[in-house]
Amino acid sequence: GQRPEPRHSHVAINVGGTRMLVHGGVGMDGESVLSDVWMFDRGIVSDSPWSLIQPVSTATMFPMYGSRGILWEGHSVVSVGVASPGTAGSPQVAMMRMDANFGTRSMGMQEVSAGLPPLSYHTLHQLPAEDDNERVWVLFGGELRQSQRSGEDGHLLTESVSNALFSSNNLEEWRTVIVPGPKPEGNYWGASLVGMGELLVVFGGQDSYSPHSRLWTFEITSSRWHKRVYAAVNAADGSVYDSCAAVEECANPPPQLNLARYGHSSVVYSGTKVQVGVAASELGLPIVFYGGVSEEHDRPVDEIWVILVPRTGQCTLLGPVVNSGPSSPGGLALHTAAMMSDALFVFGGLRQMQFDSSNELWAFTFAEYVAGSTQSMSGTWRQVPLSGDAMPRVWGHSMVMFNELWIIGGSVCEAE
Repeated sequence: GQRPEPRHSHVAINVGGTRMLVHGGVGMDGESVLSDVWMFDRGIVSDSPWSLIQPVSTATMFPMYGSRGILWEGHSVVSVGVASPGTAGSPQVAMMRMDANFGTRSMGMQEVSAGLPPLSYHTLHQLPAEDDNERVWVLFGGELRQSQRSGEDGHLLTESVSNALFSSNNLEEWRTVIVPGPKPEGNYWGASLVGMGELLVVFGGQDSYSPHSRLWTFEITSSRWHKRVYAAVNAADGSVYDSCAAVEECANPPPQLNLARYGHSSVVYSGTKVQVGVAASELGLPIVFYGGVSEEHDRPVDEIWVILVPRTGQCTLLGPVVNSGPSSPGGLALHTAAMMSDALFVFGGLRQMQFDSSNELWAFTFAEYVAGSTQSMSGTWRQVPLSGDAMPRVWGHSMVMFNELWIIGGSVCEAE
C-alpha cells in the first residue's frame, strides 16, 4: 500500500490511541523539502496503515522542515516553522502555521500573522495552566533562515542561530518576550532544552564552534533567565569534583571530567527509583541527559548525567552515572531519547563524527538512589533485541511513544 517518502527533520506526533501524524521534513536527496501530511494507524491490519491527508480544495501546502508541532484541542496537530510561501524560485521565506485536523482529516496552512522571524529547529513548549483560556506557548532559539538562495522552491537555506524567546496565547500571534537582565548567548546550537513545570532548562550546546557546559533556566512567572551556579558531583561516591564545586561553567575540569558538549539528549525523569530527597518540593523532577560531542573526543561521549534544579540557589550535576552492566551504546550524538518509568531509551544517532550512524535501541534502567546520600547513582545498560525487519542506521529521526516506542524517518548514514 501507499506510504510516505523517507525523510528527516520532520514532525511526528502521537495523536492518541493508535494514530500518529507525520508532516514535512527533508527528502531523500538531502535538499528537497516536503509538504505532505500522513496519518499512521497501527490499528489497521488488513490494509496499509498509512494514509495521505489531503488539504481542503482552497488550501495550499508549502514545504516545511525543522518545524515543531503540538496536539491541539484533542483533535488537531498544529505545526509551526519556516516555509516558502512565494512562487518557485522566490527567495521569500516566512513563519507558517500548519493545522491538521485528524478527526475530519482536513488541513491547511497560513502565515503567522505577526511576531516571529523564520526559524527552524526551535523548541516549542506549552506552559502549565489550570484554565484553557490561560494557555501560553513559548518558542525558544532555533536556526534563523535567511532569504539568500536561488534555485527550485523547497531547498535548504543558509542560517544563523537565535537566542530569542517568544510567547503566544493562540499560536497565531506572537510577541517577543523582553527579558530583563542576562540571557543565554547566541549560537546555542545543539543545546538541550526541557520544560519542567514553570522552568525551562537549557544545558550545553555549541558556542562559536566550541562546546560549553553552561546551565540556564527561564522562570516563567518572572520572565527572567538565570545563569545557574552548579556543583559537579561524582555519581560513584558523592564527592564534588575539584574546580567544579560552585561554578557557572565547568571550564577547567579535572582530566576525568568532560561536561562541555552539544548534540546530547535531555528528558525529564519519570520513574520512582531516583529520589530527590527532603528538598523535593524545591527541586522538581531530575533531568537526565546522555551522550553528545565534546572537543576532547573524536566520537560522542558515552555518559549519563542527572541535573537537579531547584527554583533558586545552586544546582547539582550528578555523573557520570555508574553503569553496572558489561556493555553500553558506546556514545551517541543527535540521537533520540525517551523515559518510560525508570528506564532511559535511546535509539539511532551518530556514533562517530564520520557519520557512522546507529540502528540499535538501548535501555538504561536506574537503580534506587536518594539525592544527598553517599551511595552511588547507578543502573544497567542493555541492548534491546529487535526482531522483524532490520532498522536503518539513522539520525535526525523522530521517536514517539504509544506505550511503545515508534521510530519515524531519519537521515540514513553508513560508515565511510
